[in-house]
Amino acid sequence: MSSLHTLTLPLVPYANQANRYLSRSGTLRYYEKELGVPKLYLALGLYLVGTLALFVGPAGLAAFVANLVAIAYPTHAAMRAAVNNDTEALKTWATYFAVYGYMVTFVDTVGLQYVPWYYAVRTALLAVLFSSPTMGAAKIYELALPHLDVLYRAKKRD
Repeated sequence: MSSLHTLTLPLVPYANQANRYLSRSGTLRYYEKELGVPKLYLALGLYLVGTLALFVGPAGLAAFVANLVAIAYPTHAAMRAAVNNDTEALKTWATYFAVYGYMVTFVDTVGLQYVPWYYAVRTALLAVLFSSPTMGAAKIYELALPHLDVLYRAKKRD
């Protein structure tokens, strides 16, 4: 048995689980068929390129990758929620984009000067907001809504 086989054997269950998860993506299945490259390798390659861009790439590339990650999936999910009339999901995505707008407008100016690898940190924080297991944006919505209710509730006219 080769040493490479011995090293990769414990990773096989994780690779199988990742392949099952990635099989849900029509885009990855399409590119796997067109390019002849397994979807796991495509996903790992995109992850590696994005991570390298965030940590060691030039600032312009890091900003582009951070904004792409922060906008692409949330926009897709918000559009899917709108098409399916899912008001709970729309509340979550409205909160996410409000936090994203605040972060881009106010936090970016300070963060870029004082936080090393700011775009990587910002991408991780926004990923926590839009990821399904954490539902960070929904939690912020639940925490902030009682305080903002006065500002946004429609006033009854006499």
